[in-house]
Amino acid sequence: MPALFISILHLLTTLVTFGIIRPKKSRFSAVLNAMHSIYDELHLLNDKAGCTRSLILKTENGGGVPRLGVSLFSSVLYEAYSGKGGSIRKSWQQERLDEEYVNMLLSVMANGQVRLVTADMAESRLKTLYTANDVEESMVFLLAVEETRLIYLTLNCCESDDTGTEHTPAHEEAMRAGVNRLKQIFDKNPSEL
Repeated sequence: MPALFISILHLLTTLVTFGIIRPKKSRFSAVLNAMHSIYDELHLLNDKAGCTRSLILKTENGGGVPRLGVSLFSSVLYEAYSGKGGSIRKSWQQERLDEEYVNMLLSVMANGQVRLVTADMAESRLKTLYTANDVEESMVFLLAVEETRLIYLTLNCCESDDTGTEHTPAHEEAMRAGVNRLKQIFDKNPSEL
C-alpha cells in the first residue's frame, strides 16, 4: 500500500512539474495578482504618460442597480501618485455626484474618454478638488460598465514650470496602451476588483 501511495504521489508531482495538470489557484491569489497588475499599470502611466496622479474610480449607488431618485456616488478604488500630485484617495470616497460630474460621465460613456481642462470647467466639486491640487488637466477613460457600477481611469496632470501639460505622441501611446491593459484586467475580473 505505501508503494502505491508513493507511486501516485510521484506521478502527480511529475504531471504538475511538466504542466500537464496545474494546481488550482485560489480566487484570493488571483485577485491579489490582478490588484498588483493594476498598481503597476498606474505607476507606469504616471512615469510614461507625464501624469502626477493616476486613479481608478467607481460610480455606484451603494451596490444596487442604479435607478432614478437614488443618488450616485464616486469613490477612488486605486491610486498611484508622484511628486506634486499627492494622494486624494481618503478625501474622495462616497462623493455624491453633482450635475457636472454626471455630464462628464455621460461624455466618457459616449466617447470612451474625455479631456478635462480645469480652467474651462464649470464650478463643481471636481473643479474645486482639481484647483486645490494644482491639476491643470485630466484625462478620463472608460474601463468597464457593469450592472451596478461604472469603472473609469483618471489621469491628472499638474502644472509644470517648464513644460506645461502638453502630451507628446509618446505620452498618448502610453495612455492608449495603459488603458487597454487595464481594460483587459477588469474584463478578466469583473465585479471583483
